[in-house]
Amino acid sequence: MYEFMDATISIAGGVYAYLAGAGKVGKSKNNQDKHEQWLKKYGKVLKAIGLILVLFGVYQLSKITVGV
Repeated sequence: MYEFMDATISIAGGVYAYLAGAGKVGKSKNNQDKHEQWLKKYGKVLKAIGLILVLFGVYQLSKITVGV
């Protein structure tokens, strides 16, 4: 049971991290320039971390369903 929740949280966190790195979530209407600077600085890293988290979550789910 806990393995399923751990995998689900990893996937959800990975999707959110990827979307934040792509600039789709977390936009502030007040500080557009600051947001753009933040995306230039951390966007690529956050996208990579998001993809790694999603892959890790899928791997964990596959271990549960296959039973390895």
